[in-house]
Amino acid sequence: MEVDEEKATIEDFFSDENESAGGSSSDDDDDDVGVGGPPRASTKEKVAKKKKKKKTTGPLTALPSADLTPAEFRKRGKELIDFLADYLEGSRDRPVNHQAIQGYLFRKMPKIPPRDGVSMDDVYKDIKQFIFPGLAQWQSPKHHSLLPAGGSYASILGSMLADGFGCVGFTWADCPAITELEMLVMNWLAHLMDLPIDFHFFGKGMSGGGGLLQSTTTEALLTVMVTAKRTMLDKLKETMPNVPDWQLQDKFMAYCSEQAHPGLERVSEVSGVRLKRLWTDREGIMHADTLRFAIEKDKNKGYYPFLVIATVGTIACTSVDQITKIGPILAADHPNIWLHIDAGYAGSSFICREYQPLLHGIDYADSFSMSAHKWMPVHMDCACLW
Repeated sequence: MEVDEEKATIEDFFSDENESAGGSSSDDDDDDVGVGGPPRASTKEKVAKKKKKKKTTGPLTALPSADLTPAEFRKRGKELIDFLADYLEGSRDRPVNHQAIQGYLFRKMPKIPPRDGVSMDDVYKDIKQFIFPGLAQWQSPKHHSLLPAGGSYASILGSMLADGFGCVGFTWADCPAITELEMLVMNWLAHLMDLPIDFHFFGKGMSGGGGLLQSTTTEALLTVMVTAKRTMLDKLKETMPNVPDWQLQDKFMAYCSEQAHPGLERVSEVSGVRLKRLWTDREGIMHADTLRFAIEKDKNKGYYPFLVIATVGTIACTSVDQITKIGPILAADHPNIWLHIDAGYAGSSFICREYQPLLHGIDYADSFSMSAHKWMPVHMDCACLW
């Protein structure tokens, strides 16, 4: 931008595309006086005036020119809303499970992409002919497995709104609204579940608690495991600075119940640590004494226990580990071990006050996670980590 060029304003951004920005201004016309008048302005002065009065113009959006026009977008967007509404309204009357066999879509659709773009009408035809037969009715009231209540009309509109803005919140400076809205909503959710005050954000410049949105429980557990590993490694390096990091990490041990999240094996493998699943009783509960015995046994073998993942509401049977006993044991005998409470499956239920006593003992936890896309009417994916 030239030094003397005016910056674009918000009015310029939303100005009419057809508004004329070219042509000479009245001030320019005043320079062209007739015979007998004052001398004409020099060429340099005219250029300087034009630069100063130049109005910012350009495309209305950064979206590709080959995309739909704004008018087409409005038309097709309304059609898509009607299409989805009709589909969702008819979910109850369709078979819950699909009838497709593996590889059916490869046999029906072209092997190579089309050379030219196709119309939206053709897209809808392909969806009905090829995609519908392979869709399980996840939003049917008869669907009760895995994620039994993971969607709503409001959630669909929210996804459209977020995608329409198209902002990326890498840091606060990249998009303050996204960053602060996420912080605020995580505070709201923590308040609804009556989480300890240490899990809340407290505003600008305050460190400590706070939550963030992630994609799945697996991602949240990976974040926790890597953080706990880094924390333990830093503590060990204070007393053993000459021991290589890999040598210490090779003896790191994490613990969970045999009913805990099935993705923990992959999480531990990616994190480069060991994982031990502990026995549970007939109700799927991990006992504090079982954990204490395992930790002491591994310490005697030279391992470094660094993380305990207790589950409140397991996927298989919604069992609840003894967090009221596990927390005090770790705080008293093993204060360097990170305690994470995973409520990925049943966490949304703690918005109901009658279920909040199941979280007694969370005050001892270093982190807590739940998935809003499992029991709350929120579409996949929306895992929450504090």
